[in-house]
Amino acid sequence: MKNDMYTTAAYGDVDKLKNLVELEGASVHKPDDLGYRALQWAALNNRVAPAQYILEVVIIIITFNYIGFTLSLILLV
Repeated sequence: MKNDMYTTAAYGDVDKLKNLVELEGASVHKPDDLGYRALQWAALNNRVAPAQYILEVVIIIITFNYIGFTLSLILLV
């Protein structure tokens, strides 16, 4: 098994995924060579725990303005 974030998410190894993101600085937002992100690999392989972790890394804030609302993403990694 390759030791990258995408393969780790696809195989469901949350501890290794946390290590890659939190200790080694891997970005969950960066796509791989095929254009897929770690969240997509987790979802394609029905890996709930890695998908949940990746979603927890991203905080979604809805800001309201005079037109309506704007969805803003604050990326933690």
